[in-house]
Amino acid sequence: MKLLRRFPLMAFTLVLLSILGICVGLKSVGLLLVAGPLAAMSWYVTEGPRGRHLPRWAANVLTIGACLNVFIDLLGSEQEVIGVLGRFIVWLTLIKLYEPKTPKDYGNLLALSLLLMMTGCLATVDLLFGILLIVYAALGLYVLLLFQLHAGFELAKRRRTETVPADYRLAPPLRPLFGRSAAGHFAVSVAVVAVVGLSLAVMIFIVTPRGSGHGFLNRLRRDRDQSVTAFVDSVNLQTGTRITSSRRPVMTVRIVDAANEPVHLNQPLMLRGATLEQYRSGGRWASNDPHPRTIRTDEDVLTSLAADAVDTGPGLEVNVTFIQPSRTLFAPYAPTAIATRTPTVLEYDPPSQTLRFGDVERLNAYRVRWNPTPSDGLAAALTDGPISTRPVAGGQYRNDRVRAMATQILEAARTPVDSPAALQNDAYWQWTRQAAQAFMRRLQGGSYGYTTDLSDVPPAPASQDPVERFLAETKRGHCEYFASGLAALCQSVNVPVRIVTGYMTQEYDDTDQTYIVREANAHAWVEVQTGPSRWTTFDPSPPTILADQESTDGLADRLRWFYDRLEMNWSTNIVAFDGSTQTQMMDRLDLRWSDQLATFMARVRQWAGAVNRAFYFGWAGYAWMVLVGFILALSIGVLVRLVRRRRRIHRVLQLHHVTGAEYRRILGQVGFYLDMLGVLRRAGYAKPDWSPPRLHAASIAPRIPAAAPTVERLIDAFYAVRFGGRSLDRDEARTMERLVIELEQQLQRPEAA
Repeated sequence: MKLLRRFPLMAFTLVLLSILGICVGLKSVGLLLVAGPLAAMSWYVTEGPRGRHLPRWAANVLTIGACLNVFIDLLGSEQEVIGVLGRFIVWLTLIKLYEPKTPKDYGNLLALSLLLMMTGCLATVDLLFGILLIVYAALGLYVLLLFQLHAGFELAKRRRTETVPADYRLAPPLRPLFGRSAAGHFAVSVAVVAVVGLSLAVMIFIVTPRGSGHGFLNRLRRDRDQSVTAFVDSVNLQTGTRITSSRRPVMTVRIVDAANEPVHLNQPLMLRGATLEQYRSGGRWASNDPHPRTIRTDEDVLTSLAADAVDTGPGLEVNVTFIQPSRTLFAPYAPTAIATRTPTVLEYDPPSQTLRFGDVERLNAYRVRWNPTPSDGLAAALTDGPISTRPVAGGQYRNDRVRAMATQILEAARTPVDSPAALQNDAYWQWTRQAAQAFMRRLQGGSYGYTTDLSDVPPAPASQDPVERFLAETKRGHCEYFASGLAALCQSVNVPVRIVTGYMTQEYDDTDQTYIVREANAHAWVEVQTGPSRWTTFDPSPPTILADQESTDGLADRLRWFYDRLEMNWSTNIVAFDGSTQTQMMDRLDLRWSDQLATFMARVRQWAGAVNRAFYFGWAGYAWMVLVGFILALSIGVLVRLVRRRRRIHRVLQLHHVTGAEYRRILGQVGFYLDMLGVLRRAGYAKPDWSPPRLHAASIAPRIPAAAPTVERLIDAFYAVRFGGRSLDRDEARTMERLVIELEQQLQRPEAA
């Protein structure tokens, strides 16, 4: 009865957990603050002292209102189909919580809770939601089995009520009938189903990796933070007035030297993804038309990115592992070679030195050879020759007010406003460097503030350029504003410059000796041309933006680091498990088993040789060891058979309450009785579990008159040992064994049949 009483509370808890899960999946605190209290209050309203319920007509009206609200919600967030679906299911669940609850209503509630968690799975891959999903799966299995009991009991009550006459008022209430230890048996059933389900889930997860329906689900899903916290291949200062820091990991990066030793840089790691050379007005920067060169990689073999065979010089190797597959490849400046785990077609754009996929595939991991200080010859080979410094028509930033600011800054720094007459000589490249340094010092001088929240800044009028407004008026912004400001100042005086978007991090895991790159590490900086084929990095953002990445020894920081490690393992091993990861895992498992088997066999051979040499047995020693091994295996087989026989005697004779010497005496004496039952069973006279031995002997005696006396003698001996406390001596034990053999022979004769 207690099991049935648990069901309403357990079902309510499961529904609350699913509402919490969808709020976490959608990252909607507002939805949690509204739906959470309403759902919790429904228990008191419907199950409290008064037991009020929502009338069916009112529930239908609210359901129609929720359906109409879907269209309004879609108009406000047409790119968030998953979010709209999740909120709609939440409202349906809240309405159902306030309705009267029949078994059908409980079934609808459980189905809605499952839909909520499935929607959450489409909306997020966060570790916190993963923990809630695991708890939901365990509790959901328990509630589902309870629901079967509840539904069956309610159905029996209803049918019994229908059969009782209307004027018969003395019918007692129906009570469930349970056997002994019902709760224990139920718990065992739940555990068995959970183990089987978990095993099947793991098998399905490994056999069917991620990838099915990828394109369709991506059209439905839109990550809220993706456009403002992760990498973008363009800059638009008219959007993204507020950037939310997301600590979701994007990739891990391990840097090794020529000796394959881990390297920890003494400066932030900057990974380039895209370069933006052209200004399109309105605060928008875009890339030049790419001129990619096709790169075909072999399996895990470094393929050169240089047009000519040149000496790449000493370099470092950057090993990148994505949490989720990516089409954009990130690498430091001046990558010289790339390798992928499988043959892949890539596109390398020499002028910008950026990498992308050449087809629709994505990468999980790759490694790049990188030269931090390339020679002039290597730089020219990587860019396919000298890069033109001529301004791109229609793509240069032009603003008289910004030009006046740039002139003032250069004059204050005693740097020529105009470039030397002779282009691309040493004086010219020195001038471009000095001009960029003067502009960067102004941006980092303290008069400009770094902020990720510009919601309090009034929007710029349509007639005013956002870059001009940042440089001359607001003087507040995030990395894209600082990079745009430096690029605008440079282009105003014809300094060749480009904005670079990618990631910058200095978070280093000393345990794994890898850099951790998160969505919040998405960054924009500037590269200025300081040579015929050379670009120099300038980051105008204040250096203080990296302060939050520095590790501290506080308790909160240690707890955050522990959670981040868990989230990293979750993202790497679970979220990012696709076909490529599956192949790698199978290869590692196969190699591991092969290596372990080979190691084991080698150790066996070494041990056998050592024993043979120790006793000077010669070639006969190996034959002796084979014989000993055979005897040992035979002994183990006999021991296993003996243990199984004793367990069978224990089960057949129900010796659960017999212990000590009495238990050992019975086990050693009544083996003949077990053999007799086996002989009878094979002959077609199996003893039912409910029948006592003597009653069974009496029932089969008319059918086997020739063997009946033998059966009687064996059963008499069994009763004497089991219940009479008598012990058989050696002769009597042999007699019982002989009688069992005689019984088998008697049952094989034609007259016994």
